[in-house]
Amino acid sequence: MEQEGFTSQHRMLGRAAAFAVFLLLIAYAVTLVPGFLSLKSPPDPIGDPYFSILELLIIVIAPLMVIVVIAIHAYASPETKAYSLTALAFMIIMESITCTVHFVILTVSRQIESAGFPWVSLFFSFNGRL
Repeated sequence: MEQEGFTSQHRMLGRAAAFAVFLLLIAYAVTLVPGFLSLKSPPDPIGDPYFSILELLIIVIAPLMVIVVIAIHAYASPETKAYSLTALAFMIIMESITCTVHFVILTVSRQIESAGFPWVSLFFSFNGRL
């Protein structure tokens, strides 16, 4: 079933982005397992280099997910374009927040922490303890 305006370029872009997301999620899982195995106790956060690799993978995966939804929107029938456009808008919002948060965690939090501010862990750590 071919949709009007949906080209082979849309299909190729969507498939390539979806396959890239799939491969990167496998890489994420492969990195996550040794990250968990490296923990001394379950409440400890995953340390470097695993943590940094996981953060970078998230920053790469999020824009690729937006590309997948763009291809879905291009394929959507005229009757369902409003729904796919809504999904695309929410995906862009998710990608923006996700990439911003993970970029800040990778860059700013390390610089502030190395500057000797003890309160930084309240804002940039993943443990639930104060």
